[in-house]
Amino acid sequence: MAWDTAFAENIGGRDEQQDRVCVCESGANVLLCVADGMGGHKGGAVASQILAETAQEHWDKAKHPVKDPRAFLEGIAMDAHSRINTAGEEQGIEPRSTCVLLYGTESSAYWIWIGDSRLYRFRDDGLRERTKDHSVIQMLLEMGKITEDEMATHPDQNRLLQSLGGDKDPEIAYDSVSLSENHGFVLCSDGFWETVTTDEMGEALTSTNLSGEIKSLVAKAAERGGSTGDNIAAAVGRVKASGRTGAGRTITVGILLIIAAAAAAFASFALLPGEEKLWPIDGAKSGASPTAPPPSTGGASAGTSGSGALGSGSSGTGGQ
Repeated sequence: MAWDTAFAENIGGRDEQQDRVCVCESGANVLLCVADGMGGHKGGAVASQILAETAQEHWDKAKHPVKDPRAFLEGIAMDAHSRINTAGEEQGIEPRSTCVLLYGTESSAYWIWIGDSRLYRFRDDGLRERTKDHSVIQMLLEMGKITEDEMATHPDQNRLLQSLGGDKDPEIAYDSVSLSENHGFVLCSDGFWETVTTDEMGEALTSTNLSGEIKSLVAKAAERGGSTGDNIAAAVGRVKASGRTGAGRTITVGILLIIAAAAAAFASFALLPGEEKLWPIDGAKSGASPTAPPPSTGGASAGTSGSGALGSGSSGTGGQ
């Protein structure tokens, strides 16, 4: 299996970007990280930046694939937690951040999360699962007091039960899955999942232009959030059977020969206009209902072949 990745960020309607993204790749191994600095605490940008930098450092020091992905991911989180608290003490602030991280190999994906930054897992016919938030509204949902669609606009939406930074060590949630070539993952902050439906996420994962689709969705999230909208960050990964293409990527000669033979045998057929779908996603459950105005985008590139990329922390998008 090989991975395609992309990411995007947008400042939304806020004065400061407190969301961060880190994407690292080496061969068939990837690390995706999304952090959302908690706006209710001074220093949210400090906390999320520390997590992104910590993830990059741990990635650079490790030999991939790592022997124990869970320990690797939890090590990033706990190291960041300690560094965030140290920064808070030095600067006289109380920085906090959520996090969601995924480590992917040729055969499996592993992820952890703290707070309400989410991972959505898609396969074949649509959404298979999402992570459960460490929040008051998640508890209300599980008690049957509210619906999934009401979570984004509930008055207690920002009340979290876990975070990086703070007196108590966070309770880190963990999950994993064996991969097939039709798996896709979306990691995002609440500024993204509040306004982007799971149908839209699933459609983006089928696009031949993954980076462009994620940039577009993040821009839509900013537009829907309007002048008071939250920061937005998303990182996505999908797996496929072929080797990778482009910078630092390869494609097998056998696949090229098959494509050439198919083109010759079926020259009389033409594709209809529009994007070719890499794998089907049908029947994905819808997320929060969108509302509306203005996007802001810029650019950056995700790392390849052993390198990584940190989100800039300003309004912008990037990926591959």
